[in-house]
Amino acid sequence: MADLDALAESLAATAASLDAHIERRALEIAQEQIAIVAENAERRIAELRADLAASEQRRTDVIAEFEKRIARRDRQIERRDARIVELEADAGRYHAAVGRLFEAPRHVRDGLNMMLTKDVVAAMTGEGEPE
Repeated sequence: MADLDALAESLAATAASLDAHIERRALEIAQEQIAIVAENAERRIAELRADLAASEQRRTDVIAEFEKRIARRDRQIERRDARIVELEADAGRYHAAVGRLFEAPRHVRDGLNMMLTKDVVAAMTGEGEPE
């Protein structure tokens, strides 16, 4: 029986040794695979960070271009508004002058009409100098 007990102990020791060996080998294989996965993950993260940086730069560039266009459009609107104010003032002066013409005595209005007619004819035909 002693031989059986010794054999059982030997088998138990061999089984424990085999279990320890399997555990070590499994751990080694797992560590290798984990290292490969970690390396791939780090490479992918670096690629994504580069893509993100490029996207951010494009976004910044687009925003800057839109801001330039908006500023240019604002300046155009300001110039147009100033021109409208000028034209409205000119129209007001014109209407005031026309109103004064209708208030002038008939002989003055006739003289002005004659001068204006000569100027218009001269401008249309290109002959003579307007008075």
